Amino acid sequence: MEVDGVVSDWMRRHVCHAALVRPDNYVYGVARDERELVQLLEERDRALGITAARAARAPADQHTKEEA
Repeated sequence: MEVDGVVSDWMRRHVCHAALVRPDNYVYGVARDERELVQLLEERDRALGITAARAARAPADQHTKEEA
């Protein structure tokens, strides 16, 4: 729980509802809505080179869910 309102004030000033922050506290990007958040996360995945790995796992993940 945020006590001082620093983050909520920052998000209000930057007109965003989500922020992707790196471990070194650098703001990688912000999103105003769900669509922008999905785009931001996809961009992050591409930058990290994990899109192909995630796509390759998707059918197996889906198959497992259907069997459960």
